[in-house]
Amino acid sequence: MRSAAILCSSLCCSLLMLAARIDSPLAEAASIRPGTFAAYFESWISNTKDQLDADLVNIPEPVTTVMLAFMKPDALYPGNLQLSGTGLEFKYSGSTLRDSILELRKRNPGIRVFVSIGGETYSRWDKLNAPAVAHFVDDFGLDGVDVDFEPPDPGCTQTGDSIRCRTDALLQRTVSELRANLPKQVTLSLTCGATGAYGEGEWKHAGPKGGPDYGTAVQFLRSRTARDINFLNIMAYDAGDSYNPLQALDAFKHYYTGPILLGFTPPPEDWGNHSYSSKEVNELLGAGVERGAAGAMLFSLRKGTGAGVFTSYVNVIAEIMKRSRS
Repeated sequence: MRSAAILCSSLCCSLLMLAARIDSPLAEAASIRPGTFAAYFESWISNTKDQLDADLVNIPEPVTTVMLAFMKPDALYPGNLQLSGTGLEFKYSGSTLRDSILELRKRNPGIRVFVSIGGETYSRWDKLNAPAVAHFVDDFGLDGVDVDFEPPDPGCTQTGDSIRCRTDALLQRTVSELRANLPKQVTLSLTCGATGAYGEGEWKHAGPKGGPDYGTAVQFLRSRTARDINFLNIMAYDAGDSYNPLQALDAFKHYYTGPILLGFTPPPEDWGNHSYSSKEVNELLGAGVERGAAGAMLFSLRKGTGAGVFTSYVNVIAEIMKRSRS
């Protein structure tokens, strides 16, 4: 880029940079409209009725993106709608899942359906089977893939003004392989831990420090591979009561110029002594939208309620998203 700047005029360089943006999937992020509400749908909770997943079919309309959780990075998927080997825990057949997705689309034509890979349980990113993921997406007619990257031991180290992790190259390779195997129109999102953008610059000493996700996204987000991500989710939870989600949002925005969703979870949280109240979600998400968040992420739709009942946090987030779209 430095030699190109010397050889061409500023106008020429601007046009080249514009062309690069248009050619990248990130430029197509117009599909991520303001007020986006993405929510995880638990495959380990089943509520079948008339050979359909009644909960999946009746996802609340304010939810704009539903993410089926979770598929293994090293999934085996031979085709024919077979769920065994994928990591998804649905207690019914692939045909029932496909038919439920089709029925959901009839009831809510604008909703987008993703499969989420990884999560806390599945971490064999070194054995990523990107062709199997692409095959699954095609067979079930999905709109996108979420990379929920939570390696158990990322090995991050702060040296001077820099933070680097043993998993930096692995995350870049994961996203590159998925993008290469998925059709261009399939959206790719990345879900990052609460403190994933901390460890350098203004956020060199941002707290809380010491968690496994501290700084895990920094090198990826400043790499060219980050252009392959259409939007980003921040897991703004499981970080204790000293954690500031708005500070984290600012840190992620420093590195990533695409759409960012601020993520919440109903109580209890898995780590620390913090739990979100409806009032806190209302205040933080409202402030986050004002500071540039494109919407919200929720983990998960039936946490704390079980089959047949969606968490009340759906309504809390939906009201804020409605205001942000108006």
